[in-house]
Amino acid sequence: MPGQSSDSDYRLTGYYAIEWMSNFGSDLAVISAGFDAHVDEISVGTSENQQMCLTSVFYGELCEMLVSRFDKLFFILEGGYNEQAIAESLGHIIRALLGEPTETADYSFADYSLGKIDARTLKVLDELTTYYGVVR
Repeated sequence: MPGQSSDSDYRLTGYYAIEWMSNFGSDLAVISAGFDAHVDEISVGTSENQQMCLTSVFYGELCEMLVSRFDKLFFILEGGYNEQAIAESLGHIIRALLGEPTETADYSFADYSLGKIDARTLKVLDELTTYYGVVR
């Protein structure tokens, strides 16, 4: 994803990535839970226009999407240096794991199809295809 990408930029890409992951038929997803993309992350060596802009609430939304598709989730905490951002994000993830809705759980993808997604999402899907075979 390009620098300055926000929750809305990631939402659809995350949805399609999770849908793609679920096609493998596994009931377990292993998640490398890094928080480097948080809007409040300390961006050492990163220019301001390269910094990602995800919120703590969005990390919970992503977890809700994962919970809806997999019976078992295994998170490995890695990345991120802003302790407050990590704590807030983990709080939202834990609430999602407990089945509590996130503050903004209003995302809907019923109107999207592969023909309607943006060029950045298609680029991500093409990159996934390079490494993991057919994605779409």
